[in-house]
Amino acid sequence: MKNIVKIVVLLIVTCAGTDALSAEVQSQVDRSASRLQANAEKQPAEAHGVEPTSREKEEPSPSPKEASTSDKISPISTYKINYFSINNWWTNDNAQVKFQFSVKYKFFDRDVQIQGRPLSLYLAYTQKSLWNVGQPSMPFEESNYNPEAFFDYQINHSWGRFSLRNIILSPFEHESNGLTGLDSRSWNRQYAAVRLGYRPLERQGEAKSEQKDHIELNMKIWHAYGYADEDDYLRTLGSTETFLDYEGYGEINLVLRDVIVHGEWGNQLDVTSRIGGKQNYEIQYQQKIPYLNFSPYIQYWHGYDETLLRFDSFGKRMFIGVSFTL
Repeated sequence: MKNIVKIVVLLIVTCAGTDALSAEVQSQVDRSASRLQANAEKQPAEAHGVEPTSREKEEPSPSPKEASTSDKISPISTYKINYFSINNWWTNDNAQVKFQFSVKYKFFDRDVQIQGRPLSLYLAYTQKSLWNVGQPSMPFEESNYNPEAFFDYQINHSWGRFSLRNIILSPFEHESNGLTGLDSRSWNRQYAAVRLGYRPLERQGEAKSEQKDHIELNMKIWHAYGYADEDDYLRTLGSTETFLDYEGYGEINLVLRDVIVHGEWGNQLDVTSRIGGKQNYEIQYQQKIPYLNFSPYIQYWHGYDETLLRFDSFGKRMFIGVSFTL
């Protein structure tokens, strides 16, 4: 187009025969050609069959399925307190490490709805071990293995600041220490539990089903069976007591959260005791520290039944370490 315009104008100039007119027209032709070229460059690349550059292409938006997958909550979560602790200096002959690992697994992605509230099935596993690190060969004294299955009915119904959080039913819970002979211990339970709360605790990212409170009360009542060997063991010692005289028929747990310190420096105090059994209680304290993935941990045990092997032995012990649950 630019060349055609130049040729036409030059012909007119030649016919006119004047140098001044030629110079003026030539200048106008150059300006017109420049404008035409600029307009042509402004046209979208797609009008000339050219693929847009990578910068011009917009990032595809994720599909609803992809978005829901990325937001999916893991079915595996912590169950009881996970900790690693010791009761004495590492070089002391009586030094013993006590640690616990506890997780639960949500069996189905979709919950059964009962009156608009979800009912979930969980499988859980807890292992508690005593490790004699002060002895030359550092042997394990005992490990308690505790698998279970339970249904968690998430009520989350409130009366002012008081809330009924969960009703839990377990058709089967097993606990044993994996030893043989006179040191073997095992029993089974079916239980019902309830979780109550006072003053909801707001923490970013917590699911409603896992809503926690400043004060929490957990009560668990069980029906026990499969402990005949433990009764036989007590009779060999000349005792008239039974295994359930030590274990009781339930457990109560009081939890206080963020009572001493609030915010990023949150804390948790647990006090647990058996219902109807021999005297025992366990106190656990966790202190959260910002930017750390663990918490300082203190445990104090008083009474019987610290582990299955020690169920008929009275003891008072303190452990210090770290927890990975708070």
